[in-house]
Amino acid sequence: MRRGVVDFERKLIGVRESVYDGQFNAPKTRSSVRTIPIGEALKGILFRLRPENAATSDLVFTSQSGKALRPENVLKRDVHPASERTGLPKVGWHDLRHTSATLLHASEPLRKLGEKRPGRIGQALGNP
Repeated sequence: MRRGVVDFERKLIGVRESVYDGQFNAPKTRSSVRTIPIGEALKGILFRLRPENAATSDLVFTSQSGKALRPENVLKRDVHPASERTGLPKVGWHDLRHTSATLLHASEPLRKLGEKRPGRIGQALGNP
């Protein structure tokens, strides 16, 4: 995610590209290009992570070398150790996606929000 896609004033994040194996491309489908509302807490976190001299093309989250994060490294270095510390089973990105959809479906206000969202979670809740 690049810094320029975060609209702090309107509390929105624009999904405009994807990254795979370090290569940036347009998302695979038209429905993947979307704008996602964010809450006040996430807005604050992203705002605090913003260096003063950051360019809009800079990445928000990077590896130590300044490159795009690799999902398998995030799992290995962050998610799995956190799971072990808390006594929870190791999970992968697919598990987390389904957990998110389940939590959205279980909560009436979140379900209504999720039904308005395009993409995979919206599809899981009946939104094409």
